[in-house]
Amino acid sequence: MKESKKKFEGCGLYSVSIAREIGPAASIFILHIYMQMKKNESNSKFHVDGKIWVKSAISDLSLSMYNPSGKQIILTTAKCVKHGFIEKARLDGHPSNSVCWYTLTEKAIELCEKDIKIGI
Repeated sequence: MKESKKKFEGCGLYSVSIAREIGPAASIFILHIYMQMKKNESNSKFHVDGKIWVKSAISDLSLSMYNPSGKQIILTTAKCVKHGFIEKARLDGHPSNSVCWYTLTEKAIELCEKDIKIGI
């Protein structure tokens, strides 16, 4: 049986639209945050300033994603912030704490939802 030559538009691991713009590692990170935000929608503890946030330590992100190093997570997060896809904050008042809070910008949410709609 011959494989289809159909153009591949999405997969379950990352947003193709975001990957085209800033790379697959950043796209995987963004989609992970998007899915966690969806899980946090019903919990008011994660609603701050009209946004849904995800609270996570770098080590937890590494384990729950594609197992990158802490340094890779830090670089990927910085890239996502720089390109306007993610906001990062320390909302619990502990500046030395390794736990950060993440939320997606409207731009990132729209691209994630677009790719999910077409078949992620």
